[in-house]
Amino acid sequence: AAEDDRNQVALRLLTPGEADGFIERLYQHARTHHIEITNLQAQQTTQMAETGVYELRTFRLQAEGDAHDLMDAIADMEALAVPGVAMDEISIVHNPGGVLLMTLSIYASPYGAGKLDDALPRLTGESVLVPPTPAAPVEILAAGQADVEMTAEPVDCPGAQPSPFHAGDTVVVDFSSVGALRILERASGVDTLTQVYDGTSLRLLDGPVCGTWHGEKILYWHVDYNGLQGWAGEGDSQDRWMCALANPDCS
Repeated sequence: AAEDDRNQVALRLLTPGEADGFIERLYQHARTHHIEITNLQAQQTTQMAETGVYELRTFRLQAEGDAHDLMDAIADMEALAVPGVAMDEISIVHNPGGVLLMTLSIYASPYGAGKLDDALPRLTGESVLVPPTPAAPVEILAAGQADVEMTAEPVDCPGAQPSPFHAGDTVVVDFSSVGALRILERASGVDTLTQVYDGTSLRLLDGPVCGTWHGEKILYWHVDYNGLQGWAGEGDSQDRWMCALANPDCS
């Protein structure tokens, strides 16, 4: 039964080759609808490091063209719809022409095609890995955070920049050098609740805690964004992603 469950999960994932092919089809779809993809920016890629079962590839897409052509292209996106791909945060800005903005989340796995073999890491208990689905605003509590230490005292996080913030502060996102700052279900996690961009205000609820990002120790805060609560990184060794209200670009 457990093997059958894992096979069902694999059927919802793309192979790395299929993920690359989807991007190619996206450009073909744009040409068919007489619009131009002017920017396809890869956001940070995260993997299930503990198991290697799947990776999440996130892209921020911008396309330009006649506003009606853009709307038709979105309406026909169902022709591209495949399991393992989520399209959200879609908006069309009307100006003399039109600009389409959207976020693509692609779930890829080497186990995405055919039956799984003995190389697939075994899952324990009744837990089954599935690609995250868009979540309604929920409160993510600290309970069960086995891989981070929650404490009100200054946190020991070798290599991380000291935090100038305290719980209760409001901060401004400054993430332009990387893309969009992800709000996660848990610190150091891979499941994304939403993405926020430069100038967005976040309220710090609790923290910080020590976690990891791309193999580097960083600080995470439990944050509130318009009623949605999750975890966001404060910055890495090179850049701060959260700035004070009085200094929104961390200059």
